[in-house]
Amino acid sequence: MQEKGLYYRPLVINIPARADYVEDNNFLTGWLGEKRALSCIEIADIYFNLKKSLIAKAFIVSVQQVAKHDKVKNFLEKAAKTKEEHVKTFFETLLAENLPSPPIFDAEITDSTISPFSDKLLMFQIGFLFSTAMVYYGMRWASSPRRDLSPKYMMAMMGDLKIGND
Repeated sequence: MQEKGLYYRPLVINIPARADYVEDNNFLTGWLGEKRALSCIEIADIYFNLKKSLIAKAFIVSVQQVAKHDKVKNFLEKAAKTKEEHVKTFFETLLAENLPSPPIFDAEITDSTISPFSDKLLMFQIGFLFSTAMVYYGMRWASSPRRDLSPKYMMAMMGDLKIGND
């Protein structure tokens, strides 16, 4: 699949030749002082959340074009904008660290307007996507000691909560 261009390999982090140990408190900086490089876990977390947000956004856009009711379409438009903000946030984070990002799936959406499922089922699926996304953001927030990532995860969770309230 990789030869056909249908599979994109995730990030590969080379194993260092020697172990580095944290020797001072600068490892925890992020708001004040010099930022340290992202750890492997932080890179994997950001990459995962970016890929998840890209897939969710593509799904939301595809569901929006087949939805039957205007109220559902308006809700899905808000949901797509929220996911677009998440994509931008995590993409910029990887870009600032000179790391590659996963491909965008918007070009994979067809022009079909015939829904294979009811609006109710599609709305349930969107709700499930947003609720699980909040769990992932919370886990990633808790696992990252770099303080400048905390506001990014909090904003992503707040955006998902706003959609959940609608």
